[in-house]
Amino acid sequence: MGKKPIGGLVSKLGLVVLGVAAGAAVGEVVLRSSGYFPFYRWDYHDCLVELDPDLLYRFKGGSRHDLNSLGYRDYEFRRARDGRYRILVLGDSLMFGDNVDVSETVPKILERNLGSSFEVFNMGIIGYGPDQSYAQLLKEGLQFRPDAVILSIFPANDFGDLLRNELIAPDGDGRIKLLRSNPATKAMPLLRIKALIRSVRTGSGLEPSVAEALNHRFTSDPYDTMVDLDSPLTRRKARLMGGLLRMFKETLEGRGIDFFVVIIPSLEIIQNGSNLRKWRTPREAYFNSQNLVESLCEKEGLIFFNLDEPFLAHRRNGLYTPGDGHLSAVGTRLAAHWLSEMIWHNSSGPLPPPPHVHAGKPRSGQSRSKS
Repeated sequence: MGKKPIGGLVSKLGLVVLGVAAGAAVGEVVLRSSGYFPFYRWDYHDCLVELDPDLLYRFKGGSRHDLNSLGYRDYEFRRARDGRYRILVLGDSLMFGDNVDVSETVPKILERNLGSSFEVFNMGIIGYGPDQSYAQLLKEGLQFRPDAVILSIFPANDFGDLLRNELIAPDGDGRIKLLRSNPATKAMPLLRIKALIRSVRTGSGLEPSVAEALNHRFTSDPYDTMVDLDSPLTRRKARLMGGLLRMFKETLEGRGIDFFVVIIPSLEIIQNGSNLRKWRTPREAYFNSQNLVESLCEKEGLIFFNLDEPFLAHRRNGLYTPGDGHLSAVGTRLAAHWLSEMIWHNSSGPLPPPPHVHAGKPRSGQSRSKS
């Protein structure tokens, strides 16, 4: 008689445990099917960063007053087309433009320069490498059915990103493949529901030490001097960048989408070379990474523009924010001006009359004139 209550209690506890386990399993399925990923706060930029198995990370939509619902520093992107020529701008913090007003970023000035018949989406994300931009194009960019894509490359650290991110690898014949395992997938908690509960309690779905390590890895971009262009490491970086540019070209060309590349120089080689001198970088190597990107674009037959010459000509105008390394409002305006020239002279589609007076075509050899 005395054992029955205990047995009944055990049975009830078993049912409770089974119920909780079933509820957790259902919750896990719902979270995964809805695309929920753990996030943490990036205090330096006052926003939430969400892990992404394809992009490594993205900014959580609306987590800062100037981020749209998709996490981009721009107005809300509409999927529906209204007849305007639509351009997607991909890149890193130089396009995101955290040190200038939203209206003074390169994509937004470009949009104003081109006029009301154009719309330009700023899809630049702080810390992104070209590999993340390509994954971003596949995952989200193509859904907006753009007429053109502009890839911003910052050679001073983008070559290094291709190694640090572990998103791509050579796949023979100058091609690359996207890797399924990367730092984000490895750091993803086994149970998303556990991350959700933690985020409700603490505001972060990851342990502080894990978040800090990931943030450092994702956004620490040391300067790449590339002194020896014949070293095995540099050849490996060049192979990855060349293969990636080819993938961009093939993906967009097959859909009839114009593809442009803009190569942005660093503060060190334009305005203040004190760091390069401190690193004992030979002067003849200052532009190695820029020139390497240029040669890779030429090899793939891409339309591109290297901003080295116009920036060198205007370097006394303060093109970079002091102590920051990012483009100042003056620098973004100059970059946007030359981007608008590239669009006008090289777009394959019919364009409306230009809304402003042009300063001439980009210098010979850096873009193909429209016939």
